[in-house]
Amino acid sequence: MTLGSGCGSKTLIRIGGGNLKSLIVFAFFAISAYMTLKGLFALWRTVALDPARFDLAGLGTKTSDLPSILAALGVGAGVKLWFPFVFAAALAAWVLASREFRATKEMVIGAC
Repeated sequence: MTLGSGCGSKTLIRIGGGNLKSLIVFAFFAISAYMTLKGLFALWRTVALDPARFDLAGLGTKTSDLPSILAALGVGAGVKLWFPFVFAAALAAWVLASREFRATKEMVIGAC
């Protein structure tokens, strides 16, 4: 990431600004993503990573998202509506609990 001058999101922002270095970095991101899906690393991914998953059919859920798992465990059918908001609020409270973090505007506003 140091050689690419930031993360993938920052690369897209810099491409929009006309940075040619970021265009090359984006091309390498795209090539490596393709290699992971269907190229050189695809066999390793399908053999080693794809089988490593949790089978949640025993809980009675078709998908593996957290609200569906909580609904299958008996929390209630409305969990899909309120859980994302409660989780985001708890995460924001945890992040903003640090006085040092809140003191710097760059930390609060900045992303990458």
